Amino acid sequence: MTITAAEYSLYLFFFSWCWLSVAVSAFTDVFVFAKERRDILTATEEFRLNPSTRAAVYSSFYLGWLFGDPFFGWIADKWGRHPSVYIATALGLIFQASCALAVGPYSLFSLRLFAGVCMGGADLVAYVHCIELSGVQQRATSGSVMQCFFACGLCLAASFAVVFPDWRQLYFVAALPTALFIISWWWIPESPKWLANQLSNILLESNLLL
Repeated sequence: MTITAAEYSLYLFFFSWCWLSVAVSAFTDVFVFAKERRDILTATEEFRLNPSTRAAVYSSFYLGWLFGDPFFGWIADKWGRHPSVYIATALGLIFQASCALAVGPYSLFSLRLFAGVCMGGADLVAYVHCIELSGVQQRATSGSVMQCFFACGLCLAASFAVVFPDWRQLYFVAALPTALFIISWWWIPESPKWLANQLSNILLESNLLL
């Protein structure tokens, strides 16, 4: 499969935007669980979290990330990169926005855990999908650009925290970049490497049957 420079640029932008949305989702917790501040209404204040509970809820997103990588990696190998990355981001969008509705530390812990599972999986599969759509000489560029977008996501999360000082508003707004990535469903093809592997497996099975 040969792609044009314009197609490669489009794919790279979309997958880089996925990494940006993951960064926004992850870095939002820095402000949500900050200690008492005059400029931001934090979950630490509203739920009166003690240091240990605050640390547990804060780390729940990254705990989910730990399980999300192998889980969505398995889905990507079994059913394809394309459905895997969009299922992960769609679910991540739902859980990220739902964090704004948390009624206590336990519900917030659960929502952040599942958001981490989904966004962590999206981070991994998006990178693999982008690399498999890139040419050999484009792979280093792809990784570098995606890392730059991730850094921009960290800055964007800080900007959101300034504009939306309430932590519930912040969680909801932080989900919006993910919604923009999901729109790219119609322009991103399936990984040619995954399709080739599926075809070779089918041919191998048919030869065994013969």
